[in-house]
Amino acid sequence: MPYFSLFDVCILNISRSVHISELLVNIVATNDSLVKILLKKEILDIIEQLLTKYSKSIEDNKHLLMCLLSAMSIFVEYFDEHDMAFKKSLCLLIIDVFKRAKCMELWVPCLEIFHNQVEKDDIKLLLARNGVCELIYELVDDHIHLMETDNEDHKLIFQCACDIIVIILTEDECMYFLYDNGKGKMYENMVSWLNTSDDKLLSTAVLALGNFARKDLHCIQMVQSGISKKLIELVKKYNQSTKDEDVKIQHALLSTLKNLVIPAQNKSQVLQEGLIDAIYPMIKMNQYLVIFKLLGTFRMVIDGQEEAALDLISRNDFLQRLVFWCFNADHLGIRGEVPRLISWLIKNCRSFKPFKGVLDVKECVKCIVDMICSNHAVMQNEAFIALSLLCIGCKKNDKELEGNVQWEQLVK
Repeated sequence: MPYFSLFDVCILNISRSVHISELLVNIVATNDSLVKILLKKEILDIIEQLLTKYSKSIEDNKHLLMCLLSAMSIFVEYFDEHDMAFKKSLCLLIIDVFKRAKCMELWVPCLEIFHNQVEKDDIKLLLARNGVCELIYELVDDHIHLMETDNEDHKLIFQCACDIIVIILTEDECMYFLYDNGKGKMYENMVSWLNTSDDKLLSTAVLALGNFARKDLHCIQMVQSGISKKLIELVKKYNQSTKDEDVKIQHALLSTLKNLVIPAQNKSQVLQEGLIDAIYPMIKMNQYLVIFKLLGTFRMVIDGQEEAALDLISRNDFLQRLVFWCFNADHLGIRGEVPRLISWLIKNCRSFKPFKGVLDVKECVKCIVDMICSNHAVMQNEAFIALSLLCIGCKKNDKELEGNVQWEQLVK
């Protein structure tokens, strides 16, 4: 009997639906060519019909729904290859099953389907606007004990769930919707996870907050509500760890703090909360992804902050470490970020006094000179300004220049 006839029978016969759906899962899980054939034969429309019919009573049809969703989780892996869109009606149907299900057997294939398709902006919006993030939070929070076991399958599915939350928040409209002027339930949920003892949930919370902090108004509200202070306390806890699981948290913390200090009015408050002292020990680290974020955080927070810039540029060990990274790091981002940070320190310290220290550190000036060859005009301009200030500072000391120099004119 042709498979379409079999599925026509499925619509009418629950027992045959179960058997044929089980067979379908077993076949598509091991037969790549058949998956492609079935997709061309509009198998998804049949699955949607079956889900529509049998999801009306989830508990009675749990096994059938599990088979259909498991098959669907395989089919979605081929969508990009076949340039297929995830139909809105089918996505909403699976969201509905996910929301009404009461067991892990149904949640897991739904999460796998969402995770596979969540990079697409239209799917992000569907998931965000239909409460999927809030439900994932509740599921993870209620089943946190499963993450504490040695079961790798449990850990993978919870990581999948956490990833979905973070990825959804990368889309601007989702971010605005879930933030809701600081009153969004999902935003409050992520703030609550800052107090968790679980590393995966903590890194998820911090990354999610970093995605919320992509708008200046959000950043200002978050700093005013004490988020930056909580993050700085977390940095102090993790700033000297080299454990793999802690490195992910360090990266997330620095990413979020960097976003929070972009608005000018946040910088002084976050500095007063102890940001520099908290992140400074991390200059001894060797994890390039963390170092890259560390350099960016330093550069953002000292912009327009004379005292902080003067403090950092006066630290010989700091300058030496920057130069080391500039010429030894196997990371293009770091090699580009170091001369920018040194140039910003020179520009923002508003004093010629520390310039001798800059010149005394071997190849410190070379970092800046090399940036002149950058393909980016902004970086070239930053290098010229820094070198001009160094040249002026080498000719005269602060006392001779006092009253005769308008710093704003020099840095133009």
